[in-house]
Amino acid sequence: MTITAARTVIAVGALALLTAPILARQGRGGEGPGGERLSPACRAELVRLCGAAGREGLRTCLAEQRGALSQDCRSALRARIAQRR
Repeated sequence: MTITAARTVIAVGALALLTAPILARQGRGGEGPGGERLSPACRAELVRLCGAAGREGLRTCLAEQRGALSQDCRSALRARIAQRR
């Protein structure tokens, strides 16, 4: 393999390593239809209601507090849960 070919292979590999996480994040993390990510307002509402429960108690807290969630946040959360199943 020539030096130029080796450099090209290294450059392509480095580019793939750098762009893979960015592309993966765009595919699952952007806000949009289908509940891909909860809106900042909904996340703030969840923290306000269940932030003290921590990750371990989040499901239980959400089940107990679901009536206190706004309709928009409740719908977004349902869509997000359905997407993950």
